[in-house]
Amino acid sequence: MTRSLGLSIVAAISLLALEHDAGAHPATTTGAAKRKATPDKFAKAAGEAFAAAVTADQANDLPTALGLYQKAYGISPHPSTVYNIADVQRRLANLPLAIKSYETYLLLSPNARDRADVEALLEQLRRTPGTLLVSTGPASNPKSIDLPAAYVLVSGRIEKKPGPLATPKTKTSDDPVIELFVAAGEHTIDVVTPLTYGRKQCNVQPGAVTRCEVFAPPRIDGAVIVSGDRRFRTYRNADRRTGDVVGERFELPAGRHKLALRDRSYECAPIVLDVGAVNTVAYVYVSSAEYHGLQRCRTLDTKHHRLQFDP
Repeated sequence: MTRSLGLSIVAAISLLALEHDAGAHPATTTGAAKRKATPDKFAKAAGEAFAAAVTADQANDLPTALGLYQKAYGISPHPSTVYNIADVQRRLANLPLAIKSYETYLLLSPNARDRADVEALLEQLRRTPGTLLVSTGPASNPKSIDLPAAYVLVSGRIEKKPGPLATPKTKTSDDPVIELFVAAGEHTIDVVTPLTYGRKQCNVQPGAVTRCEVFAPPRIDGAVIVSGDRRFRTYRNADRRTGDVVGERFELPAGRHKLALRDRSYECAPIVLDVGAVNTVAYVYVSSAEYHGLQRCRTLDTKHHRLQFDP
């Protein structure tokens, strides 16, 4: 009876806390707890683990609370338990896992009264920027890149110009690293130096640290770089006598040029770019925000840059 009474008291306290927070604006990565009370119908062992989790949660011992909530869920899966798991993961700033747990909550409880609030919170979490660490190998690797001498572009935007590297707040190794804060999602990372060019696709998780290692051959000559969505195919001349050059660095003489462009099998307007003199690279990034299933060339988003290097 004593144990049962204790569980009831904890459940009541949890319920009062939930009701107190009900009108608050949803928190994102930090802030007040939004935990749910102990479910009415629960296996005894799961109820004990849940109650112990609430106690740890209220004491702000979040790692212990998370483990106990997960234990309760493993014994007897319940929407309230996975919601509290998500809430603790959010407050621990583990947003990728928190997002998955909130999504699981909505799957288990499709008619939840707080569905709109949880969906709004999910949208906030998914938009949270992440930390991107652009790195390369040690000097012993012939394909390592001279990062201080490089331009670093993320999905066509210049994020770093040639110059000394800033000291990163996030240190994961002794290798040179460039720390960037970027929107969550899939990004194309282009690293361009006077001598070479490296490219890699990296998926940045919301609120998380993503390390992206980029390598390149010791030397790639060329005054032009075309990057972007691989569904686009770009050719060095208007009559498509060359192969696709997306993701390549290649030579074109100084002056104005038109590059043929296809979006899957659909013809697009050519890309017009000006190739400069020595020590410059004409860079273009081609993408589209439109759905790739459209039966036409999608509306293009092209980013042009002239990358200038010292003689």
